[in-house]
Amino acid sequence: MRKLVSLVAALAVLLSGVPSVEAQTVETEQTNAVVIRAKGDSGEERMQLRLNRRTVASFELTTEYVDYTFTPTKDLTVRGLLVAFVNDRETTETVIRNMNVDHIIVNGVTYETEDPAVRSKGTFVNGKCAKGFRETSRLPCNGWFKYPVPKGTVLRAAPALVSDADQPGISVRARGITGTERIILKVNNKTVARWNLTDTFANYEFVPNRTKALSRVRVVLVSGGEVDGKARSAIVDHVVVNGVTIESESPTVRSKGAKTSDSGCEIGYKQRQRLSCKGWFDYPIPTGSVIGG
Repeated sequence: MRKLVSLVAALAVLLSGVPSVEAQTVETEQTNAVVIRAKGDSGEERMQLRLNRRTVASFELTTEYVDYTFTPTKDLTVRGLLVAFVNDRETTETVIRNMNVDHIIVNGVTYETEDPAVRSKGTFVNGKCAKGFRETSRLPCNGWFKYPVPKGTVLRAAPALVSDADQPGISVRARGITGTERIILKVNNKTVARWNLTDTFANYEFVPNRTKALSRVRVVLVSGGEVDGKARSAIVDHVVVNGVTIESESPTVRSKGAKTSDSGCEIGYKQRQRLSCKGWFDYPIPTGSVIGG
């Protein structure tokens, strides 16, 4: 099917000196709605994608440029898009964390970070990390790049997960550290299954007895404490929903209980598969999904 891309954009400098972009209409079948090409200087940098003042994905950067993608689970209308650097600090005397973003692609349209219309916070000006239109692709301080994606641009959702006759439910691949952990599966905020884990990976299955709409899948670690000096933890490698695999380490999986050195077990997009504290993994489910046969 032919793609129709209609783009009307103009850059101008107002009397205030602030660049401006006119409205843009984009119609495309592309579902990877946002692609960010980025790297870090140390390989320890963490980057967030923020849409309409809300963090929707978090990425761990490497020292090589990589394309990081985000696909929404429902159609989103853009009112503002930022790429943020959130964990700046010196790692050694010679290595310092810095984020580099070459460009982003939104619905097939490329926005270069060094474009004069890109506003930023986190570049040095007179020894301080300042805001402005700096025409740079590098952030040495915690901050962000704000891209001139026209308000009203629509990010299209990923296809719905429809019921598969061969795999009509949810499978959770998990194990415990001590072999005494307990997890539960919640579907649409309702507990539908409970399992006792062993210390080896196994697939835990749930198939509803009738077709139902699906809006949320959450795997919860409900047992804490220690056994023989070992802390109970659950490792959830992935879930499979109607034959579609969602990795726990995906940047769009939100969690509570996944531990990092920066933020402990707090809620966030941690890109981890281990729950070290009582908590949960929330897996992104596209709008219109169903399970059951």
